Amino acid sequence: MVRTALKGRQLIRRPRGRSSAARLRPGDFVEFTATFTPNQASALLDVLTPELVEAITRKMIHDKGMQDFIPGAPEVVQKFALELQARQDAGGVIARSATEAIRADFRATKTREFYGQVGSEKDALTFITMCEPAHFVLDDEDRILDGTYTVLAKVAGPLVDDEPLLSRNKLLERIHPTALDYGAQQLNDLVHGQMTKLSALLDKDDDGWNPWEDEEGAADGAREPGGEDPAVFDFHFDSRIRGASIRVIPIAIFV
Repeated sequence: MVRTALKGRQLIRRPRGRSSAARLRPGDFVEFTATFTPNQASALLDVLTPELVEAITRKMIHDKGMQDFIPGAPEVVQKFALELQARQDAGGVIARSATEAIRADFRATKTREFYGQVGSEKDALTFITMCEPAHFVLDDEDRILDGTYTVLAKVAGPLVDDEPLLSRNKLLERIHPTALDYGAQQLNDLVHGQMTKLSALLDKDDDGWNPWEDEEGAADGAREPGGEDPAVFDFHFDSRIRGASIRVIPIAIFV
């Protein structure tokens, strides 16, 4: 009914790319069809739960502490165990609390962002579709990722180029975008290097070359034998929503 009424008043705009969205303003109604992708940071936080981060932190503190363990009298061993346990408890609580704070800053439990792109190349436009999980009829708020959907939405912000991923955060938004770009690149390089080594290990040459010992080659962006990029795990974390984007609040999502 809402869609019909808006159509009757010619209030729905259907931008097909950046150029046709240049005049969109907050409050305008738009309709677009796209295949959606999730917000990378929110998707990562879905996996890195506070419980998991706490468990990993406790394990790391335990393993590092055991490297300094020297067998001795029972009272010495007991003292060491109690001190190690205390460090695990403190580190685990801090890690858990920090993760909960980050999730709250991302509003990961209250709002989810999905990216639907229209247009192509230089005229591409990304609709940052902000959804509240409570508004989904089904309990699966990621259902929008399962196909191509038509969305009727209300524009909630201006057209922006290369919007920083943390621009909507209250605390993390204070991180300078350039610093975030650098950190994301370092993370991508680190994961890429390790995946290159793992790919090479799985596809090891007959001459017995050991990729784990080829640190210099890894630093120079080594590839696996055969010259292909690593295919074990395709990881790339982007610090920005590349190209033109605009935030919208969906009114209805049509299957």
